[in-house]
Amino acid sequence: MSNGANSVHKQLRSELENYIKSQYFGKSPILLSAINSHLDDESLLYQRPYIESSPAYKSYPEGIKKTDLPDWLKQFMGQLSAAELGVYSAPFVHQIDALKAAFAGKDLFVSTGTGSGKTECFMWPLLAKLADEAKNSSGTWETRGIRTVIMYPMNALVSDQVSRLRRLIGDKDNKFVSIFRDICGADVRRPQFGMYTGRTPYPGTQPKASENKQLVQTLSRMAFPKNDSDKEYLKRLNSEYAPGRAIVVDKKTYQLGGLFVPGSKNTLSPAKAFLDDPNYLKGVQLCQKCGWFGLEDEKVKACPFCDNKDITLTTQMLKPWGFAPKNAEKIHDAQLDEEYSYTQPPLYSTLPDSDDIKEIPGYKNIRIASRTNQRIIMLNSGPSGAGFMVCEDCGAAMPGDSKKVLDELKRPYKSYRNLPKCKHPNAKHVNLGYDFVTDMMVLEIALDASIINIELDNRIWLNRAAQSLAEALRLAASQELDIEFTELISGYRFRNNSQGAFFDIYLYDSLSSGAGYSASVAEEIEVLLTKAEDILTNCDCDCSCHKCLRHYRNHFVHGQLDRFAGLELLRWGKYGKLPNDIPYSLQVKYINQLSGILESSNQKVIITDESISISKNNSSKKVIVYPAMKKAPIENDTIYVSDAYIKFAKPYALRKITLK
Repeated sequence: MSNGANSVHKQLRSELENYIKSQYFGKSPILLSAINSHLDDESLLYQRPYIESSPAYKSYPEGIKKTDLPDWLKQFMGQLSAAELGVYSAPFVHQIDALKAAFAGKDLFVSTGTGSGKTECFMWPLLAKLADEAKNSSGTWETRGIRTVIMYPMNALVSDQVSRLRRLIGDKDNKFVSIFRDICGADVRRPQFGMYTGRTPYPGTQPKASENKQLVQTLSRMAFPKNDSDKEYLKRLNSEYAPGRAIVVDKKTYQLGGLFVPGSKNTLSPAKAFLDDPNYLKGVQLCQKCGWFGLEDEKVKACPFCDNKDITLTTQMLKPWGFAPKNAEKIHDAQLDEEYSYTQPPLYSTLPDSDDIKEIPGYKNIRIASRTNQRIIMLNSGPSGAGFMVCEDCGAAMPGDSKKVLDELKRPYKSYRNLPKCKHPNAKHVNLGYDFVTDMMVLEIALDASIINIELDNRIWLNRAAQSLAEALRLAASQELDIEFTELISGYRFRNNSQGAFFDIYLYDSLSSGAGYSASVAEEIEVLLTKAEDILTNCDCDCSCHKCLRHYRNHFVHGQLDRFAGLELLRWGKYGKLPNDIPYSLQVKYINQLSGILESSNQKVIITDESISISKNNSSKKVIVYPAMKKAPIENDTIYVSDAYIKFAKPYALRKITLK
């Protein structure tokens, strides 16, 4: 078949017509007959083909050597050209113009057609700047740091450009390094490059078990505070940092201290319109029993998570419309008292209907629901749940639940009208947050409270297991379905009501209104659960690492990821089985980690071939370390301490074991 323009056009038309006939009119002879007479009408399905040729771009026949660039730079670029390392012997004029302008320190904006060498318009100046610093500013070049950031809208472009950089700067024959050092100095440091996308592992190393020995003094202070200093130390460790974050812009430090939108600085009360708008300020309902919360307009009469009917209105949620610096001015670092707060895990406030939940073949205790138009709530309730105070007039804002936190604050913007100082008489106490609608997939894992410890004192294992399984499922979806990792958000919720105790592991589309990814996850759930089990199983780390669960997108929960806990939860969901008892040799190893601190508080640890016990003042009890997932027996002469306490919360384990 001919592959000319007319033939291609005819083939495309034929394929489109066949698709339309079979997809929409194949079962209706009347409609098919009626449409046949019009399918060939011009402008209905097609336009006439036309051919557009690419323009010819003017070139520099003699290359860079005829430019007015420094001789050493022309020599550098010439050698790269001779070595065929991405510099052309007869470049386009716009490429040379870009190199000359950038090397002279000018800003560039390049707009030209496909295949016209846009990449060289920034790659060549990049090479020239690196060589210039290495040759003429050797003192700064010796210090490692980021010289250039190249940003792309898609990962595919990143991968393509990294390949070009690798062929240029990282050629296997080291031709680039040889040329770079020939021009810039024999001993100069070679340039390096890296790639950073949603799949880039988060930096950092897994702490070694041997490092626990360095924490003996700290753990002792936390487990057995002996004076006011130790008690204050423990209080400080347990407290949540408040917001009031500092940011640096143009080498100036600012602390966020207000809500403000540009364009309203000459208004006497720029914040009032937002605080009067129900799209920005929303009522929130709270369950007094389990802490569930949802929006007031959902009019929930009983808690969907625990059946409690004591539902009350709580602190309203305010959607920030923009942030502004404290007092609208920079601050000195010495004056900075930075405060931190964090958004809570995303919350979905309603449950799937029973008709929406389906069994998963081969999984005894897991059901699945795929939901569209699910409302997600993101909430920041400030330090220790104290919220934020916001002036309803000027928008000044600081963390806290008292008007006093605004006493010294000025307006968070500069006004040209010499507005009087705002005294913040109408300060409002709120939480910051927002809500949006998206698609969601929920796995419901039923827990047997008679054999699984679902009490609050076991939240260490509960949270680690659910978080780890959620992250494993998210990774599995990304790898198996080729979904960009940032397109899915994972999370979990624990609920305990009249129907039983459950973990809900969920994935939802990060794109508001949904992109359909969570629906794809639901369709392939059996494959993805198998893949998640592989992720949790096939690693040699003792908790979590960058080869299994960790990456830069979940760095804020790295300390909570535990592939073994996630695997225990998944295998319970699949087989209905609990983990085996902990081998005695491992129990001894665990207790030995605590023996030094215990003995310093007059607790004597006795280890024999058959048992572990602890004694003090003629009192003695047996000690058994058990899997945290299990519900521990209650025996007067035996102390049961979970392995999760010993591995991740030693102060609590010490308090559990200590005899009075």
